[in-house]
Amino acid sequence: MEDVVMGAFFRRYALLMFVMVITIGCMIAAIQTFLAINVPQEKPPVFDNRGMAEPETAPEPPARRWEPDYTESRPEGSELR
Repeated sequence: MEDVVMGAFFRRYALLMFVMVITIGCMIAAIQTFLAINVPQEKPPVFDNRGMAEPETAPEPPARRWEPDYTESRPEGSELR
């Protein structure tokens, strides 16, 4: 007889229990997310170069190649618009 009563209980409150399980799960997830967001992160160490050798100077850039000037070789009246 008890099994019949328990079956009726679960049938009657099945939707309510399902909604409560989903609600409690969402609340737990929200709390965990809130706690995870507010955890202070370790800051990376600040780079300190005291006591290190001076960095080498950058090499000189290569000289620019000579390029002809084409502006004078245009015929008269062919200005760019």
